[in-house]
Amino acid sequence: MYIYKIKDSGSCDRCSNPNETILHLFWECSSSKRFWVELQRKLSLHALFTSEEIILGKIKRDASLSVASIRLCILIGKHFIWQCRSNGHTVDVSSFFVTLNLTRYLLVERYIAVCKGNMEKFATVFGNLIDMIELCVV
Repeated sequence: MYIYKIKDSGSCDRCSNPNETILHLFWECSSSKRFWVELQRKLSLHALFTSEEIILGKIKRDASLSVASIRLCILIGKHFIWQCRSNGHTVDVSSFFVTLNLTRYLLVERYIAVCKGNMEKFATVFGNLIDMIELCVV
C-alpha cells in the first residue's frame, strides 16, 4: 500500500515493524500470530499452524476437520486480517466469529449443495466445521 501511495509509510500499523510485507501481515505480525493461535485453539486443532499452511495453504495434518475445512478457515481468516488492517479494527478470533465471515461462506456453500443435490458431500467436507462454529459463536 505504501508503494501505491495509499499509506504514508511502509511500516506495520499494528506492531511498527519497519517493513510490512505479505508474509509479515499474515504470519509474522504479533496480532496475526495471536489470531492464528486462538483460531487453532477454537477449532480444536492439536498442532499449531505453520507459515507454509497460512501463506501457501499446504495442509498436511490429521485433524478433527477435513483439509478443505482447514484451508477454508485459513483463507477466510486471511481475508478477515486484511479487512481488519484496512479498516483499522483489532484482529481477534471473537470478532472473526461474531462477524460470521466463515458462517456466511458456509451458508452459500450449503445453498449450492442443496441446489445441486450434493448435501452428502457438503456434510462430509464441512460438517464438523459447522459444529465447531456453533460452539464458538454461542
